[in-house]
Amino acid sequence: MITQVGVVREHLERFGSITSLEAIKKYDITRLSAVIYILVHRDGLKFKKERIYTRRWFYLFRRKKFVKYILEKGE
Repeated sequence: MITQVGVVREHLERFGSITSLEAIKKYDITRLSAVIYILVHRDGLKFKKERIYTRRWFYLFRRKKFVKYILEKGE
């Protein structure tokens, strides 16, 4: 059985980054930050965070915020 941590790790190895929106849509993972926490503290991976803001007409003037987790390559 593959875990959420395994799914996210495979995605990161393949694409290099992931957002919470991608995790929800592709893998039904709603707590991406918890998975990233495990990858950092248990597996020793390092990430950069990039904030992403979106605007949609149905939110009127409110922006939606997302974090993009970018896997830092080891040296």
